[in-house]
Amino acid sequence: MLNFKIAFRFLIKKPIQTLIATMVIAVGVAIFYFILNAGDSLKKLVYTTTAETNSHIHIVDNFEFNNYDDEIIKQFRDDIFKSDLRVTDVAYSYTIVGATKNRNNDTFRNFSLKGFDFDYSYNIQNIGKRIDNHRYNSFPQNIETDEYFGEIVIGNGFASYIGFENARNSIGKYISVYINDKIYKFKIVGTFNTDNVELGTRTAFTTIETVQKITNLNIANAIEIKVINPMSSTKVLNRIEDVIKETYPNASYLDWQYGNRFAVNALYIEDVSIVVIQIFTAVAISFGVTALLSFMTREKINQIGILKALGLNNYNTRQIFLLQIIIIAIPSIIGGLFFGDFLAKLFTRVFRRPNSGVALIALRTGIWNMYSLISAIVMFVGCIVATIPAIRYAEKLKVIEVIKNE
Repeated sequence: MLNFKIAFRFLIKKPIQTLIATMVIAVGVAIFYFILNAGDSLKKLVYTTTAETNSHIHIVDNFEFNNYDDEIIKQFRDDIFKSDLRVTDVAYSYTIVGATKNRNNDTFRNFSLKGFDFDYSYNIQNIGKRIDNHRYNSFPQNIETDEYFGEIVIGNGFASYIGFENARNSIGKYISVYINDKIYKFKIVGTFNTDNVELGTRTAFTTIETVQKITNLNIANAIEIKVINPMSSTKVLNRIEDVIKETYPNASYLDWQYGNRFAVNALYIEDVSIVVIQIFTAVAISFGVTALLSFMTREKINQIGILKALGLNNYNTRQIFLLQIIIIAIPSIIGGLFFGDFLAKLFTRVFRRPNSGVALIALRTGIWNMYSLISAIVMFVGCIVATIPAIRYAEKLKVIEVIKNE
């Protein structure tokens, strides 16, 4: 308790220096938190517009498909999951090409009509979350009535291209789809948002049974696989390749990274850049705190000398300086996290995408998240390390040196 009182008294004796040290740490924490938040959000944005708009691993062939209870399908999915624990989803899909007319000028637009079983394909292309994102949406059902052939979900861009004033107005409306010189009437039961042009404007989703009814074929023409980390898709493909060849020897396959090399390289560069910036930020704050503590220590040379003359040992010296930095660091880190959260909110409000008007990147807000935890731990450790030069100086200080200086 005595050491705490001494440490606290050292700080309040020089309030301006203490305030500067507090501000340096707080700003460092805020910058560290913001960079960590922005870097991770940017990575998620790149994933959303590349990896998450398609399957991570795409297998193409004509596969016999009735339902997921087919023995070969059950066995194949089990073998894939066992081959690599990073695989999260294995889904069969059936995609065909159709066309529809603009409601206002009768111009045709070609698009891909993709059939899914949404119970198994919820996470492929994040389609389940995209549909669930709007409360007025529902998932397509395998329903055929006198009014329409099937149900369909389209992107906001798709709705705009075919003449709807906004996506919400398209819900419950009907569109005619032209496939192989036949016309099929579909009811729109949902829309979704995406910044990916191909997915948002040229892809529509229905049930796999609906597509099979159009072609009169009980098949799927793709197997779509999702993994935990999209950047590991190539390694996963190498692990499951033997299972694919053994079950479907004529199938071709590739992972999403093959067609997105520039995006993958950008992600690696972004990862390295963020780490480097964070290291420099932590080091810069540590140097700043070190300089301030060293200056404060040298100013207190008389007090330290008196305390040593009264029996202050090195253990107590270390404790006093550690308590000083802890007293400064804890409120500084908390304040820095709130300041970093303020920067994230300000950035989200000020910087918007020119076309859609939504936030440039979706930053996490609030301080109860992993970014806060990482920032707090790194900066606290940096502050503790910053006390080492001051502690070593105080430990080596001799009473006789204080007398000489006087």
